[in-house]
Amino acid sequence: MRPGLTLARACLLLLLCALLTTACSNRESAARLPIATRSLLLDEPAPHPRALIVFLPGVDDRAEDFDRHGFLLLAGRFGLRADVVMADAHLAYYTERTLVRRLEQDVIGPARAAGYRHIWLVGISMGGLGSLLYAREHPEQVDGIVALAPFLGREDWLEAADGRGSPGEQLGYGFEPGLWRWLQGYARGAPRQPRLILAYGTEDRYALGHRLLGELLPARQIIRRPGKHRWPTWIRLWEAVLARPDFLPQARQRPPARLGRPGTPEPAQKAKDSPT
Repeated sequence: MRPGLTLARACLLLLLCALLTTACSNRESAARLPIATRSLLLDEPAPHPRALIVFLPGVDDRAEDFDRHGFLLLAGRFGLRADVVMADAHLAYYTERTLVRRLEQDVIGPARAAGYRHIWLVGISMGGLGSLLYAREHPEQVDGIVALAPFLGREDWLEAADGRGSPGEQLGYGFEPGLWRWLQGYARGAPRQPRLILAYGTEDRYALGHRLLGELLPARQIIRRPGKHRWPTWIRLWEAVLARPDFLPQARQRPPARLGRPGTPEPAQKAKDSPT
């Protein structure tokens, strides 16, 4: 091999290593920063006690997508009088395992200190996983969780665990040991478990994980609708959640209304799969 080529390849290798080191450093730095949030507060006095919904997006979505896809509009149409925080919890918080700490320090803890007495987490896809991870560590801080099409592990991992009752012991990619052991507490009626509503599309590509989680829950806490892992399906599921009297009953201005057609808010952009 010619010396010139050897030197060029060595320089290229050093450059690649430097780029990877910089990328890892940037990711770690981003995961240590406070979670960016967008808050929407009621213009009028909220019913006492104050209620809060914290939205967590999927890995390919942003916090403001909940507003752009009509989630807040639907909540208002159902007479839900609660303040809203949309947390921009991106993938680095999961891979660096800082999500739970940052949520507690940046969002939930300050909300409790500000006087919010009823807090629900609403997470889509990866955000559904994040909601569960947080509730496992701080069950006393939230009243309930809405897991919309939650990412609960790759299908091959879940298939290997299916029937053994312990999927996800070390699944990586945001998982922590013991998550599924904690989830099994719902089947045992364990105390101090926040109320959990599972909602997903019947054609969702992560339906195996949803089925395994659903086996741990009472049927009344599961919502299914036709559809895939896409925003149009999640809009219909969200409407079904809002129609439930057990979702944030303290923030109801009036009984849940029956809307004419599900998913009426027009998405701001073409709906796409969220490749969690």
